[in-house]
Amino acid sequence: MLAFAFQRILQAMLLLIVASMVVFLLLRLIPGDPAGTLAGPNARPEQLEAIRDELGLNEPLPIQYGIWISRVVQGDLGTSLISGYPVKDIISQRIPASGALALGGIIVALVIAVPVGLVSALWRGSRLAKIASAYTAMALAIPTFWLGFLLLLLFGLRLDWFPMSGYVSVLEQPVKAIRHLLLPSVTLAVGISAVLARMLGTSMLEVLDHDYVRTARAKGLRERAVIGRHVFRNALVPVVTVLGIQIGNLVGGAVVTEAIFQWPGLGQLILQGINNRDYSVVQGTMLFLVSVFVIVNLLVDLTYGFLDPRIRYDR
Repeated sequence: MLAFAFQRILQAMLLLIVASMVVFLLLRLIPGDPAGTLAGPNARPEQLEAIRDELGLNEPLPIQYGIWISRVVQGDLGTSLISGYPVKDIISQRIPASGALALGGIIVALVIAVPVGLVSALWRGSRLAKIASAYTAMALAIPTFWLGFLLLLLFGLRLDWFPMSGYVSVLEQPVKAIRHLLLPSVTLAVGISAVLARMLGTSMLEVLDHDYVRTARAKGLRERAVIGRHVFRNALVPVVTVLGIQIGNLVGGAVVTEAIFQWPGLGQLILQGINNRDYSVVQGTMLFLVSVFVIVNLLVDLTYGFLDPRIRYDR
């Protein structure tokens, strides 16, 4: 297990290095000039040149990347070109809201996906299974932004059951925080729940046909024990992997969801940074989100090896 974990950690570190290069280069290709943003529209050419020298924008790209990544390793993500505050402080202020939304989306997705997947696998051909299949097809087809606006108009504007925007900390007002969190979480979770439900149902159907399941039933084990001990745990292995991959969709969907519900998270911060040409904020936030994605997938890989020992032995 240690060798398997070491290999996965090494791969994650290499992936982080490559991801940092991609983030750095992509922002250099975006139209616009950070020096022009700082100096304003009426700046003289010598002022722009002085700002470029100060920011190191006149250096070759490899040197710029080296300076930037050396600061990142020390925990310095730069300074906002607009507000002048350190980017890491701005990100830390937005993490609680994004973390609450991501956690809420995952919980809602699992609450929906597990029963839908179980129904589609254990009651094949029944009316419930057909309803579950229809749900997954519909959930995959609905765009996130359309679902968000629909929930907002129906439950926020027309029925007035939930707040239409805003964020409240769970630590300060738990009940009010959950009411604010529910609609964005459902918006974020519906598409992910459909993917997880289909994967769980397909995986359980494959496991149900294995010899050890038939042996367990032949030994006289109750059906609940067979499903719980032998089928469900083994069916979770690919589901855990897909859940890790869906973290990327969670981040992408969060940008749209936060914009719809005016949620003060990292997705909203990226949009504001792009609109304001605040390159330091966009670059630091994107690198932070990519790092979270890589770390989550590393944990998923380690969990995958724990659930299925054959994986780590094969490696």
